[in-house]
Amino acid sequence: MHPEYRIREACHDDLGALADIERAAAAIFTSVGIHGDFLEAVTSIEELSEAQAEGRLWVAVHNQRCVGFAMAFTLEDGQAWLEEIDVHPDHGRRGLGRALVAGVVAWARRSGSRSLSLTTFRDVAWNEPFYASLGFRELSSDRHSKTIRDILKGESERGLPMAKRLVMRLPLPMTG
Repeated sequence: MHPEYRIREACHDDLGALADIERAAAAIFTSVGIHGDFLEAVTSIEELSEAQAEGRLWVAVHNQRCVGFAMAFTLEDGQAWLEEIDVHPDHGRRGLGRALVAGVVAWARRSGSRSLSLTTFRDVAWNEPFYASLGFRELSSDRHSKTIRDILKGESERGLPMAKRLVMRLPLPMTG
């Protein structure tokens, strides 16, 4: 990560900037042929506020301004889930995504999770291959829990192209 950036837990004052980051990051999907109203959707301020209060929302900061964020939660089975991660395109390719994921992984380990899972787009350079480079692997559909199936159903209902989606999981072995 470039030294002029830093990752930290979000504070309440950060929340207002996150919708613009989410929209800007979503807009670049049109460049790879992914279109739909879901690209305009943003995480609600209530959901962001709850995540911030619970210590499961992180921001990437440059010159005291938020330029990216990641939000996670714990699934019913105690496993960690990366719900959202976005970096404003003006600040892409500087290691911020990797640093945000590292923050979520550290939180998941502290929380006692044995894995971190997510949904992402298949065959989009800054999605499936990016996560694979971090050690995530596709989770076959026969290993999807009811909670993961519900998450996928929600994505489908929001109009995401499910043929282009996959679930990926990063094992988090217990350390020392």
